[in-house]
Amino acid sequence: MTKPIKPVALIVAMPLEFDAVCAMMQDVRITKRWDLKIAEGTVDSRPVAMTLAGVGKANAAYAAGILIAAFCPELVINTGIAGGLGVTDKLDVVVATGVVQHDMDTSALGDPVGWISGVDRILIETDPERSATLAEAIGAKRGIVASGDVFVASDLTAHTIVDRFGAVACDMECAAVGLAAYRAQIPFVAVKVISDDGKDGSELTFEQFAAIAAERNAAAFRTIVKYLV
Repeated sequence: MTKPIKPVALIVAMPLEFDAVCAMMQDVRITKRWDLKIAEGTVDSRPVAMTLAGVGKANAAYAAGILIAAFCPELVINTGIAGGLGVTDKLDVVVATGVVQHDMDTSALGDPVGWISGVDRILIETDPERSATLAEAIGAKRGIVASGDVFVASDLTAHTIVDRFGAVACDMECAAVGLAAYRAQIPFVAVKVISDDGKDGSELTFEQFAAIAAERNAAAFRTIVKYLV
């Protein structure tokens, strides 16, 4: 008897990201688990389960946990938009080599900033083979993505994150999704499109670039599904 194909799980934060992927899915069915909006369907004949998490690490962890428990996916993916921290350009595509939580701080207890108790590490690595193959296929940059519950919009904060973690982009969800996948022992891939530079005045450019970034992320997701699972 042939085993059923495990789906690919995708966690996104914003409605425009969710809608961009729904537009490329076939046989889409929208359901809810508790208050969590989930789209089930296929992309290039591959089963996909996607959820609209909302913004922030708590929302992302909640959504990832439910999606993992419900669908036992082969691969967990987080796509979205991110700030560039001054080391990437607007609309660059970044495939994460790993993720960190830049606002996780128990240094008063002697831990390094970013230390995650329980798993006892700072960096959660993405699937190395899939990430490298994807970056080459779509011509993306690679590097660490730093997550925190703050929209980074100042030079000082951006420089601190770069200096402390060597990050190339920042968002508000990626590390939470990565931690959920790590604890569930499921491979994880993250793709971010730079929609602003993460520095002074970036709030003024966010809306302008977000829609274009969402479309590029959807295209990257299709590449993952078609070639890497």
